Amino acid sequence: MSKENGWTVSKDFAEESRLKSFFKKHPKEFGACFENLNRVVQALIGFGQPGAFQIGFFKAEGNKD
Repeated sequence: MSKENGWTVSKDFAEESRLKSFFKKHPKEFGACFENLNRVVQALIGFGQPGAFQIGFFKAEGNKD
C-alpha cells in the first residue's frame, strides 16, 4: 500500500497460509476486508491522524470484560 505520509500496511504479522485459506473459503469477505483496509489507509493519508475522521464500517463488538 501507499507510503505517503508514513502510513503503510505491514505484512509482519500476517500468515500467508491463513490469508489463502480465508480467501478460498470467504472470497467476498476477503475482498471487503481489504477494500475497507484501503479506505482506512487513504483516510490516514488524507487526514494525517486517526482521530481526525470517522469510518462507518467500524463498530463496537461488545464489552470484552
